[in-house]
Amino acid sequence: MLEPVNLGNAHNYGLEFSAKKFFGDVGVAANYTYTNSRITSLKRIDVINQLNPTYVNQTRPLQGQATNLGNLSLLYKNTRNGLDAQLALAYQGESIQAVSEYYGLDTWQKASLNLDLSAQKAVSKRFVIFIKVNNILNTPYELYVKQNNTANYTGISKYPYQESPNHTTVEYDQFYARYNIGVRFNLD
Repeated sequence: MLEPVNLGNAHNYGLEFSAKKFFGDVGVAANYTYTNSRITSLKRIDVINQLNPTYVNQTRPLQGQATNLGNLSLLYKNTRNGLDAQLALAYQGESIQAVSEYYGLDTWQKASLNLDLSAQKAVSKRFVIFIKVNNILNTPYELYVKQNNTANYTGISKYPYQESPNHTTVEYDQFYARYNIGVRFNLD
C-alpha cells in the first residue's frame, strides 16, 4: 500500500526574466524561468527481497518542477480596427511526473514545445469573431523511465515508441491541433 509522506527539507530556487515591447501595433513578449530544485529521499533498490528490503538515498528534482521554462510571443494589437492576435511558443523542460519508491524508477515527462495562435476581430461594438488554434506542432505527451533500454530499442523486435537506448517509454499519447472558431456577443 502506498501513502503520501513528507520527506523533509527540499531546496528550490530560481530566476525569472520577462520582457515585453511593442513597436507600434506589433509586439514581442518573452519569458524564461530557471528553477533548481532537489530533495533527497530513501529509495528501495531490491525489488525481489520484499521481506528485508535495502534502501539508499537518491537526490532528485521536486515532482512536476522543470528546470527550464520559456515562452515567446508575437503580438498584434490594433484598437482602431479591433484586431488582436497572438502567436505563442512555449517550452517546458523535462520533469518528474510520478515518484517511484524504487531507486531510478521515477517516471519523467518529456520536454515539450507547443505553438498556439489566437486572434479576434471586433465586427461591431457588441460582436467579436475569434479563432484559437492550440498545439499547432502536434506535440505528443510522453512519459519515460530513465534506465537502459537497449534490449527494446534495437534488433528485429524493436518495441513501438522506444526511441532511445537511454530510457524506456511508458506512455506516448499523440495529440493534434485543436481549432476553436466562434462569435461572441457582448451585452454591455
